[in-house]
Order: sequence, then C-alpha cells, then structure tokens
Amino acid sequence: MAGYGIGDMRCGRWRSMNGDTLDATARQCIARYSMLDAGDGIVVGVSGGPDSVALLLFLLDIAPDLDLRLHIAHVNHMIRGADADADADYVQELGRSLGVPVTVRRVDVPKAARVMGATVEDAGRSARYGLFRQTAKALGFSKVAVGHNADDQAETVIMRVVRGTGIRGLAGIPPTRDLGEGITLIRPLIDTTRTAIEAYCKEKNITPRQDRTNVDVAYFRNRVRWELLPLLESKYNSNVRGALVRLALTAAEDEAYLRSAADKVLERSMAQAGARSGSGSGAGAGVGAGPLRQKAEVQLDLVVLRDAPPALLSRVLATAFGMAADGEHDLYYQHVNAMSELVATGSVGDSIDLPRGIRAWLTYECLMVGRAEEADISLSGEETARNNGRGGVDCHGADAATCTKIQVPGATSVPGCGVMVYAAVGEVGRELAALIDADGALPGPQDLVLLARRAAVEWGFGEMILDPRGLGISWAIFDADKAEMDELTVRPWRAGDRLAPFGMEGTKKVSDIFTDEKIPRRDRAQWPVVVSGDQVVWVVGMRASGIAPVDANTRRFVVLIAG
Repeated sequence: MAGYGIGDMRCGRWRSMNGDTLDATARQCIARYSMLDAGDGIVVGVSGGPDSVALLLFLLDIAPDLDLRLHIAHVNHMIRGADADADADYVQELGRSLGVPVTVRRVDVPKAARVMGATVEDAGRSARYGLFRQTAKALGFSKVAVGHNADDQAETVIMRVVRGTGIRGLAGIPPTRDLGEGITLIRPLIDTTRTAIEAYCKEKNITPRQDRTNVDVAYFRNRVRWELLPLLESKYNSNVRGALVRLALTAAEDEAYLRSAADKVLERSMAQAGARSGSGSGAGAGVGAGPLRQKAEVQLDLVVLRDAPPALLSRVLATAFGMAADGEHDLYYQHVNAMSELVATGSVGDSIDLPRGIRAWLTYECLMVGRAEEADISLSGEETARNNGRGGVDCHGADAATCTKIQVPGATSVPGCGVMVYAAVGEVGRELAALIDADGALPGPQDLVLLARRAAVEWGFGEMILDPRGLGISWAIFDADKAEMDELTVRPWRAGDRLAPFGMEGTKKVSDIFTDEKIPRRDRAQWPVVVSGDQVVWVVGMRASGIAPVDANTRRFVVLIAG
C-alpha cells in the first residue's frame, strides 16, 4: 500500500466533510483500514447510482498500480418496472464501455420478502449480498466493494440515536466486514461525502442513474436525509454531518477497546468457573481468536462478574448469550440490564428468560447461560399460589404488581411470565389501500407480514422473525386505535378470561384454548396474556383476538412480538 498514505490518517474519516476530493479521501480510507492488497480481485456492487458508479471509476483508476481485477455485480430487484430494467441495461453498458465484466441477476424481491417474512428492504439487501458473495467465490476473489459514503454514515448514526443505541450502534457502518469464506466487504467511500461523489462523476463526464425511491419520505432513512438533517444543519450545527461521522469514528475506537477488555474478563470468568467445576473451562470455547463455538451451557464465575465494571459486564453477558445461542446475536438493552440485575442482586435459583429459548440462572457460585430446558428451573407451587392463586388479577387494583404495562413502542420484560414483548407501531395510509381487495376484504397474512416487518425495522426490532405461520402465535398485529394502544398490559392468565379469536364468532374461554392446545395444567399458571383495558387481545404463543383487526379503516397499527 505504499503511496496511499495521504495526510493524517487519524482524521481520515471526517476530513471529506470539509471539502476533500473523492480521490484523496478514498485513498486515505483504503490505507487506514488496509482494504486492498496487490493483485486483489474485487466484486464491485454497482446499482447504477452515483455512489456505486463513482466507486467503480475510482477502483479502475487505481487498478493498474495494484494490479486489481474487477468484476461488476448488479441485482435487478424487479420493483420499479421499466426503471429497474433501465438500471440493469445501464450497468451492462457501463461495464462494456469500461471493459469490466458484469453479472446481472433478476430477483423478485417483493416475492422474496413475502416468502422470508421480511421487509422489501431486508430482502433486497439479502439478494444483493448473496450475489456478491457467490460471484466472489466463483471467481476466486477475496474482496467485495460497495459504495456507502460519509452521508450514509451520518444518517445511520442519527437513525440509531433516535431509535436508541449504545456505543456499538454509534459506531455506525463499519469500513470493512468479514463476509465469510475468505471474502471481505470493503467500503472505500465511507469517508467521502455525497457532494464529492457527485463532483467526481461530473469530472469523469458520466451521468449515473437516479432512483426515485431515494426521495420518498415514507422511508425512515429518507425522512432523516431530507427533513431531519437539513433542519439540524439550518438551526443547530451547519456541520452536523461531520460531527456525526466523527462520533462514529470515536465510538468505533472506544468499542474496540471495550470489546478487547471484556473478552479478557470473559476468559477469566470462564476459567474460574471451569476450575471450580473441574472442566477446566466455563464453556470450552476461546474468545477473540475466531467465531465463538456453540456451547449448550456457559458457566461464568460470579465473583469475577461482580467485580467487572458495568461497561465490560454488559459485553461479557451479551457474548455469553451469543455462545449459548449458537453464534453472535444482539441483545436489546432490556435483556442485558435484566442479566446485570440478576448478577448483582439475584439469589440461588433465580432465573430470567432470554430470546431464542435461552435462559440465565444462578447457582451458588456461577451464572449459567444455556437452553431453557437445560436450566430445569420452574416456579414452586407456593410461588405460583402467591403470584396468581387468588382467583383473579385486577391490573388497576391490589394486583397491579402482577401486571406489566407494555412500552409502545419499545421492549418490555415480563419476568413473572418469562417473556419479553416487543412493540412497534406504524402508519398505513395509502400503503394499506393497495393491500385491500376491491371488495374490502381484510389483508392476508403475507400482507400483514410486510406491514409488521416494516414497523419492526423502523423501531429497531428488524432481527425478530415474523412470518405468516407465526401470526397470532409468536406475533400479533392490531389496529392501534381500536386496541387502546396506551393501555396494553401483560399479565398471567386467570380463571374466567375469555378471548374473541380472530376468524370466529363470539368468545372462548382461555382455559378451553389451553385444553385444545394440550397445555399441561402445571404450565398454565403464569401463561402470559395481553389485555387492552379489560379485554384479552392475545394469548401469547397461541391465539390473537379479532376485536381490533387491521382493516380498510386502519390508520395506525401496533405489532406485538413475543421473545
């Protein structure tokens, strides 16, 4: 990489906000993050827009110096009809004129989204990166380059601030990322502004394609781009984008340091626990040297954990969860906070339930994290009677302590019922009209999935699994105005509860639903139900009510997800 060290590398991630050219900032970025080696083969993701076209032209400029081999990959998402076809034709012709081979794949992304139970955005991203990896593997290339820029970085940071995040989230879009199978994703333009990119295209006398959906403020990112950031620039800080990019840089550096320190605490805690148990290791897997291996049960020494600073403890607990859940999985703040409280104040036998069927529980000397069935922990009969045995629960009276108000939007822990409830809200407007048949029929399950996934992504719950088969079981969707969104609570089931199941006339006893589903009596006492006012709207994990359906008159909806 000799000759690519231009100026002060420490400032490389924000200097372009002050007017540096694309060529200068991209070269700085490549050097700072060691993105390229001589002889690299690179699959370049090219949509036809300014960012990806500028990236391709820049890589062509530096290719002779590093003996780079380039190959263009493009996905036609089949969303914008003739415009999408024109984008694909443009990329094909661009590659031909530049002498760069092109692979184009047509993917019916809306259909893929319905099959996956994902948003169109997520399905499109999956299609693109799938093509990039497959093409790189087929060609024997080790790099994939995409055109994210400094403005994208600023937008991502502020989006995460609005939704709620920690230091890791503030780090924004990483300059590089491992895609597996020896392939690395690189973002050479992550320090370069959109203005500099447009100037570069003009200098090269090339006119990229423009995607009209990039100005559609129905999308959260576009509202941030066209409404929130301009407001902040005009009223509060004219260089707010540069400030956000600097924040991402410092947050990434801080997170890397904290991650390294947390790994040491994790290793020490596992070693101490292993020494006590005689296994020699609390989980049989090292950290920091590669992907974490699955372990059915992770043991962590309580003394080590209780001595750890909160900033390190939270990362240790999140990593332990990932190990038990077979890989890296994010935990929301509520989960990590609940685990921290368990470590700090819990007693032997105390436990909390976590996503993906994982449970954390205390022994005399260790915190255990593993599959719920391995914990073999249940409430005693005395506890059940004390918590729910008085024949009824009044959420507005003496029994209010057994009820938990659902944070809408947000994530709500319900320890007494062993469940987390995630709530997202959305507005439908014209979008719903397209989902309703001319005869006014209710939207189908796949249509509801699309609405729910979009809301979940909007509020930071995009990783939750939503599919048609889980509707009414693992997740539910209601008209927010009919369901009295501000009054939603979770409480244990009680005798006398009735539900008006969706698609049925009248009501049905919840106890009869338990019988139909063959739920043992010993498992029913703490079964969670969601209530709106005094009406049960969801027997979590079983059936949802039809009293507040999403229909042609719906303007706002609420999505509830059990985790």
